[in-house]
Amino acid sequence: NKLSVFNTYCMQLTVSPDNEDKVLIGGTDSYYTTDGFVSGNNVTHVGGYSEAYKQSGQWDPVNPTAFLFNGHHPDEHGAVFLPSNPKVVYSCNDGGVFRTDDITQGVNTQWQSINSNYVVAQFYSVGIDPVGNHDNILIAGAQDNNASAGMAGSGKPLQWILGGDGMICDVAANATAFCFSPGFSAC
Repeated sequence: NKLSVFNTYCMQLTVSPDNEDKVLIGGTDSYYTTDGFVSGNNVTHVGGYSEAYKQSGQWDPVNPTAFLFNGHHPDEHGAVFLPSNPKVVYSCNDGGVFRTDDITQGVNTQWQSINSNYVVAQFYSVGIDPVGNHDNILIAGAQDNNASAGMAGSGKPLQWILGGDGMICDVAANATAFCFSPGFSAC
């Protein structure tokens, strides 16, 4: 397992209150150990990106949550073990706040979003047709929550079209939407 922290942007280290050898560390993903990371054989991936997404690198616009590890969002910023029951962990990341009832389940650790009606994203940009021939075309790039596009005013939500950071998006005069995101040139 390799810990990625995006040049120190997303990282956290949390020690369980009942045993200093039980440690949760996070970057883009979260890893758990019960021996203080002394042994490389005792490190388990417990959150962030799903294994399938990490292996394929393929974004699925039909199932955009397929990149999540058992319901947990990537880019970790903090975590706490519940003092009264250290198996319970709260994690905060680019997707909000998540909870697991048993961090000791390793790769089977299940996470639940506790973002009750939390509907927010940090957008880098929004693009519309610059000449006004197609006023209803809209594309927007969100920090760690994809690029989305659709028809403004249609009553339908925007559709995720690009995984990861949506970054800077725009619409050219010929109504073609572009995403200026690392590794992508057009969508």
